[in-house]
Amino acid sequence: MVCVVARGRVPRESCAPQGLDQLSLLCRVPDTTGGTPHAGAIKFGESGAGLGPDRETVARRIQPQAGMLVLFPSYMWHGTEAFTGPAIRITTPFDVLPA
Repeated sequence: MVCVVARGRVPRESCAPQGLDQLSLLCRVPDTTGGTPHAGAIKFGESGAGLGPDRETVARRIQPQAGMLVLFPSYMWHGTEAFTGPAIRITTPFDVLPA
């Protein structure tokens, strides 16, 4: 699967409890300089359920770079911050499943 994201659009936060680990290979990353802080970053810990800052917060953000491979537990809520500009972001996600 390849995930292509255009400016201002963000895939929904997700988790995959059936897997062991998840990897995201960042194939193409837009230039987010001059945008909002954390624009285009991968975020962990926020479910997107709108529970409010007292019940959930972003535990960690990783600012992506082309060619970066991010490995994390699949049960962890993850998503991306929106970005602006004409470029697109291309990510190839992988799930590691037990044999």
